[in-house]
Amino acid sequence: MDKNTITNDEIKEELEIKYKSIYALENIIGTLNLRNRHVRIDLQDEKEYNKILRSGKLTIFGQLIECDEYLPAPKILICSKCNSPEHTKQRCLNSKIELCRRCGQDRNDNNDHKSCEIKCHHCGGAHTSTDYFCPVIQKFRYELINELKTRPDLLPTATQIFIPTDCREHGSKIKVLENKLTQNQISNKNQHQLIVHHSNFADQSQWPSLPSASLYSSTTSLNDNLIETTKSLSNELKIIKENYAAEQKRLEERYNNHLNLMNQSWLIMQQQMQTQTEMLNTMDGIINSILFTSCANVMEVLTQTVLKLLNENNHTELNPILALLQQQTLYMNDKKSIYTSHQIKLNMLIEKQREALKSSLNTIIKQPNVQ
Repeated sequence: MDKNTITNDEIKEELEIKYKSIYALENIIGTLNLRNRHVRIDLQDEKEYNKILRSGKLTIFGQLIECDEYLPAPKILICSKCNSPEHTKQRCLNSKIELCRRCGQDRNDNNDHKSCEIKCHHCGGAHTSTDYFCPVIQKFRYELINELKTRPDLLPTATQIFIPTDCREHGSKIKVLENKLTQNQISNKNQHQLIVHHSNFADQSQWPSLPSASLYSSTTSLNDNLIETTKSLSNELKIIKENYAAEQKRLEERYNNHLNLMNQSWLIMQQQMQTQTEMLNTMDGIINSILFTSCANVMEVLTQTVLKLLNENNHTELNPILALLQQQTLYMNDKKSIYTSHQIKLNMLIEKQREALKSSLNTIIKQPNVQ
């Protein structure tokens, strides 16, 4: 079976028979070709992880596969303002504007910089200015790794950095940068602690010494200190409880004052709504009693006058006027009927709104007081 034809799910099922802590498995982008394939495996159990690293081999479907610790290549700090390495946006002195990493123009010029021309403003190549294909980025990366090679003491403790292939010396098999000096110091310290531990263990074979009087005095002093500490902690707890109770009381007083203000505001709103309702009722009465009634009376007088003239003199030219007056009278009556019905519906709606608002505010004001 060709190892490149095996799916990730098949690899995971095969390995989970022996290694139960595997929780992720994926191909490393850009590593799949006709001869090679690199797969990253993440494990939860440190013992299984170290066991695989010590063996350096994995068996998958009868094939012996080499394995090594996965260390990602070091990432470079790149300024998001000028897209140059070695500094951040806050300390950028190279540009006064934010440059687009695709075209190198002002990123805030209201143009669409998601589809602009890709042209590196460092070297003019057909790539973004932050791409690792850029010679400027490659040069800085190479210089940084060389500096860390000469000064590994700058690396933090227990830190390993993978050296990219293009940054290794010809023929060198060293793939990882690490602070060996710090690791040696830690190893020597652990070894010294181990020697001291063995020495103390050897001393246990001797006869134990009798406790001295100073031991009893130190025990008594320790007991006294424990008693004082207990009293101090008890007093501190008491003070915390008192402060909490006082704070709760102040909070309750502020809350009650807030409820009183809300109640007063609600009373003012009720008075205002009553005043507005009275104003509307007054205006409605005026419109009904004066406007519609007066207009109806005027129309009735005009109609009777035209009828009288028409009967006495038989003026046929008054017939259109009479018809118009009768039509306007009917129109006026219809308008009055519609207006009256509309006002009744509005008054009913206002009453419902008033009741709903009253119920809501009463619930808000009274509900917190219910324990």
